[in-house]
Amino acid sequence: MSDENEVVGLVVVTVGGEDIEVTNITTTETGQWKPVKTMNRQARTTKKTRMSKEFSGKITAVVPKNGRGRVPMLDDAVIKISDPDTGELLETYIDCNETTRGKNYQLDNELVVDIDFFALNHVEEGAL
Repeated sequence: MSDENEVVGLVVVTVGGEDIEVTNITTTETGQWKPVKTMNRQARTTKKTRMSKEFSGKITAVVPKNGRGRVPMLDDAVIKISDPDTGELLETYIDCNETTRGKNYQLDNELVVDIDFFALNHVEEGAL
């Protein structure tokens, strides 16, 4: 199979130098432009302005019974996402800070913790 047919599958998430057992990670980058609403005869938005970039995300991680491997509080943390097959670093989120943390219990699944965060910077490292 050629490289052009392969896609990134599993990823490894590292927080503060430790691998975290995650079930999901979602990241969002907002910025560039936003609409400026004004009242006018067209009754629609006709203006826009540049805005600063914002990086945010959500990590869903399993909660181990023994307490080891739990996701630490995100306080100016570095989150790295890499390819486990090649070890290639794909993305880095810098100065990550936690905004909310909550647990999720499900009937047919494990206990997970959901952590929302924002980052002050983002670097695309590899083949994304």
